[in-house]
Amino acid sequence: MNPITIPMTELKPALAGLGKIISRRSTLPVLGCIRIERTKTHRIELIGTDLDTTAIVQLEAEAQGEPMAFLVPYEDLNNVAKSCGKEDSLSHPGRETGRHPVPGRRPDDRTPLRVDLG
Repeated sequence: MNPITIPMTELKPALAGLGKIISRRSTLPVLGCIRIERTKTHRIELIGTDLDTTAIVQLEAEAQGEPMAFLVPYEDLNNVAKSCGKEDSLSHPGRETGRHPVPGRRPDDRTPLRVDLG
């Protein structure tokens, strides 16, 4: 599978907008996560919801490969993005079987995201 790579120049503004609706304290841990999706048209979408409002950010970067989606905790993703520079990017190996830690799940149930420093 082809990896999904997200440039920080696109990720940081997207997280700022999505952070306005992502629930930091919820009885449903999944509401504290961002869904990252590679669509059939090879676009990358970041999706967040609080069940009343849903925000979808479509990035300019293209991602070749099969459609797939995975969840990443917003706080973790935001902390990584804050520590990165403009030339850096974030990538996921692009395997459907991967899981990222979601509050309330086993900590060993994950596939790591990799930060590529410019």
